[in-house]
Amino acid sequence: MSGIHQMLMADAATGPAVDPYFANVVLLLHADGADGSTTFADSSSYARTVSGLGNAKISTTQSVFGGSSIYLDGAGDALSVPHAASLQAGSSDFTFEARVRLDDISSYHGIFSKRATDSGSSGEWQAFFNLASSKWTMGFNTSGTSYPGVDSSVSASATTWTAICVERQGTTARMMLGGTVVATTTVTGALLTSAANLILGGAGNDLGAPWKGYMDEIRYTIGVARYGGNYTVAAGPFPNA
Repeated sequence: MSGIHQMLMADAATGPAVDPYFANVVLLLHADGADGSTTFADSSSYARTVSGLGNAKISTTQSVFGGSSIYLDGAGDALSVPHAASLQAGSSDFTFEARVRLDDISSYHGIFSKRATDSGSSGEWQAFFNLASSKWTMGFNTSGTSYPGVDSSVSASATTWTAICVERQGTTARMMLGGTVVATTTVTGALLTSAANLILGGAGNDLGAPWKGYMDEIRYTIGVARYGGNYTVAAGPFPNA
């Protein structure tokens, strides 16, 4: 087993792995479904309503697991999850994971955000493709005035599936790509409280920096830093229990 918190248990004879931190999973999207479907099921215990904005849909053109993924066309598409206190990380540890595949890297593209607007300073944290640096960037807001951004040490690529993970462990935040740490920064104090919806595929509820491409196997865990450093990326879908 790799990673200080990676303790998944599996029995090949009885079924898939069991997640010892499933109670901490606040959002779990497998992106499974029929081609063109606009249903995005949350398999966490919260069973949240996930709304597709614009032309957001399930596509069977690309996938990592399950034969389908979420496709967003870069023109007003995103997934929106209604605000809830259980989606606020505050000062807790957390782990966000997703498989992502951009169609192109000619613009800014948001992966995760919980903030009112792309340009505003009210919000918690975000992860996105940064056109200015051609790298993946994460930013955390504890001051209420800014999101200091930290770039990955490697450049992003289009038309390639990437396993991205953003994790906070105490005062250390890190980004991993393909299980390897590519960025670290210090985050002191609680993230700013935000009543904004959680957005997948944009930077803010106004859908700045829209995602153009595919997303698959998305999991957000609050209260646990699952890995604490380099880890082995899951070879199958995340467990549903």
